[in-house]
Amino acid sequence: MTTTYTVKQGDTLLGIAIEQNIAFPELLALNPQYQLNPDVIYPGELVTLPSTFEPAEPELTIEPVEPVRPVEPGCVMGKPACKGMDACDVLFLTGGEPDGYYVLDEHAQTLLKQEISTMDKLIEDYRAVLDKAPDNKEASEADVEQHLSRKQAWVAKAVHAGAIGVESSKGATQSSAIQPQNKQYLVAKITELRRTRQLLADYVPFFSESSMATLRSRRLKSIDTEIEKLIAQVPSKPSPESSAKQGVNFDNLGNVSGQLSSRPSQRGIIEIMLVSENRLVYIRAEFLERERRFWRTNPTQTRLRQLIANRDVAGIQQAMFEDIREGLVKDKSNGMLGKLEGNIKKWAHPGWKWKEWKGTKKLWVNEDGDTRFAVSAEAQLLRFSAQASVKTSFEPSEGKVDIGIGGDATFSLAEGKVEGKYFMPYEKGYALTLAYLDSNKQTALYSFGCFRASVGVTLSCFAGVIVNGEAKLSNQEQASGAGILLSANTQLAPTNATGGLGVKAEGFAGVQAGGQVAGALEWQSPDDIATTNFSALAEIKAEGNISFGAGIGGEFQLALESGQFYFYCSGRLVWGPGGSGGFGTTVDFEKLWELVKVIWGALEVVDYHVLDNIDPLAYEYLQRASYYAFAVPQKLLDETNALVKNPKFYLQQAVMSGATAIDGWWRERVRYWESQQYQEAEALRVAERIINQEHYAGIPPRLLPPETIGMLLNTLVTTFWFNWEQQQEMAIYLLLSTSIKSWRKFEESLACMNVRGTKVSGDKALFANLNRINAILDRHQQHDFNVWLDALAALRCANVQASSAPQLPKVYQVRSRSEMRDRNSPNKKQIGQQIARLHGYQPGDTYYV
Repeated sequence: MTTTYTVKQGDTLLGIAIEQNIAFPELLALNPQYQLNPDVIYPGELVTLPSTFEPAEPELTIEPVEPVRPVEPGCVMGKPACKGMDACDVLFLTGGEPDGYYVLDEHAQTLLKQEISTMDKLIEDYRAVLDKAPDNKEASEADVEQHLSRKQAWVAKAVHAGAIGVESSKGATQSSAIQPQNKQYLVAKITELRRTRQLLADYVPFFSESSMATLRSRRLKSIDTEIEKLIAQVPSKPSPESSAKQGVNFDNLGNVSGQLSSRPSQRGIIEIMLVSENRLVYIRAEFLERERRFWRTNPTQTRLRQLIANRDVAGIQQAMFEDIREGLVKDKSNGMLGKLEGNIKKWAHPGWKWKEWKGTKKLWVNEDGDTRFAVSAEAQLLRFSAQASVKTSFEPSEGKVDIGIGGDATFSLAEGKVEGKYFMPYEKGYALTLAYLDSNKQTALYSFGCFRASVGVTLSCFAGVIVNGEAKLSNQEQASGAGILLSANTQLAPTNATGGLGVKAEGFAGVQAGGQVAGALEWQSPDDIATTNFSALAEIKAEGNISFGAGIGGEFQLALESGQFYFYCSGRLVWGPGGSGGFGTTVDFEKLWELVKVIWGALEVVDYHVLDNIDPLAYEYLQRASYYAFAVPQKLLDETNALVKNPKFYLQQAVMSGATAIDGWWRERVRYWESQQYQEAEALRVAERIINQEHYAGIPPRLLPPETIGMLLNTLVTTFWFNWEQQQEMAIYLLLSTSIKSWRKFEESLACMNVRGTKVSGDKALFANLNRINAILDRHQQHDFNVWLDALAALRCANVQASSAPQLPKVYQVRSRSEMRDRNSPNKKQIGQQIARLHGYQPGDTYYV
């Protein structure tokens, strides 16, 4: 049941997580409205806490098959075969020869029907689990975990009973098992504050401005108070895992009190056609082994074999009855013969067996277009599972299946195939987890938006491979498609044969993946919570997917390899709780923009710490491509992006240009950068495009990475004293005011303020670049800039509301064009002297302005 917490005065989201003993990323995932800025919560707001539920305990009510057969009432010893038998029923084993049926006497029939009733009870229990499967549209992670707990308990019951053979499984990693302690977040925040304090304390404007001392003193006291409050919240010892949310232990599928490990994996269900039941029914393999020697085979098969050879289904019942009467029933007056004849005449579905009898090849299409019958153990298990979906139809064509959620599907049970289209793991999306290095260089996690896959799922149960949903026979071992309907552990990985994304139930028989997934991967921004707005990021193709790859951080990663972008994705992200494995799929450059917005948004919410969800080469491409949008000559931009020439899409176009275009331009830029003429021309283009806010392609300027901002600042500041352009000064103002919303991002941008955007470590480089900005400010601007720095030092999140973000006062940009052109302007002379001093020149030197 979902519970809530009412925010009180002085609460923080991290403080609530500590008080409620909940992992901070888990609380963020449940409250996506706070993901963009977790430091902003208001008294009276309701914070959603984790749902509580009791994990389902397996009820081992169905005992294994008794090894000793119950004695027939009133019978001390078995009946001699030579006297014939009281035949009353007939059964066929799926996969047996057309004439390979067994004839049962009344006691064998009684025991068999008891066994069928036991297996029907197990099916009914599974139906009860299926009926409680969460609805795709309303499901949450807690709903799915609770459901998988019920499914796991049912599997444990089936394993104990001997109906299902499950091998040991590696299982999937629980989503809650990898959460770092909340203490780590507090300690990282304290480290960050101490870093900010140190920089403020050490910062002395190169061109002295008295207001800075007062501002610095006030801000240092504020930071000290904040640090003291955080230290008071640090737990004295590690907190235990939250008891509010009882996670499902997927590592031990069905392993209850050692039952799983003590049962042989070859146990399982056997599918039979019992004539008196007029349907497919199921028994346990151990029951078959015990009873088979008491069932009779018929030495006379003349009439039945002839009908099968002639492909004549019409007379099957009568031919089989006459064969049995001649071959097994010696006493023609035996009263039980009438019961046998009645059961055979009621048998309304010889056509089902006819599909199987038409040939020995399974899952094949003959010249008439009829599908042959799949007889593998997996196909039998699938039909066993399907009975939980549809009770009234002998051969259902559609019904409900359980793939972690309840979903409609189409059945082709003869082929052993189930197909459906779903949102995985559910329609509302699974909380996306970012992995980054915090201020103490420790891996931390952060929830950011929701992820889902809109996919078609095909499950198969035959020895072969699937290509685009079509079966191709092979000699490989059988697949594990049916197990996906039963297992709490599902593994996703590319298939060796085609590179399609295969699905396999861990722990169930079958080395080969028994299913295929294809479709689109989608993401929802925290801005779009409570909506159905999802953006397509990449496609899971029917072929060509690759392995997950070593060293992938978090649940997804964007990587650049040999000029091609790849989106790597963990199996858990698609399948939800209980999913494992992973895969990588190529990303078309046309669709790269949506992924880039995710990455840039992710960088913002972790305040520009090192993000594991993007590899270094891909990150370098993005920082250069985003600078390219502002600096590349118009002609070259049009040539490389001929599809769209609207300035509104320049940044989007640049990101989609491709590695060849970006790398070629970058080499050209580095080659000519030392030319003053080149620098001035690039600075003017940069200034014009920063001022024209349309060039951001609809994203907030604050999403530009620090490396790009550092390069832009470097270009504008380096050439300002050459140009004295009002546009250039305006661009610097806009870049600082709209693109930098936290102290850390400002620090990171200063560290990258050079021609290549390469981060330079050490405070000396930070202060040197800060003084380069100070040098182009007059006295009034310096005061305003210092006030802005002071406000910036108070921010703890890069994404703040526009109304609360610190703004450079308007005075910063009011210098008129005529003043910029006036060589005798006092402000211009002051700035010229500051620039000269910054470079170490004295009055009289040629450089001195």
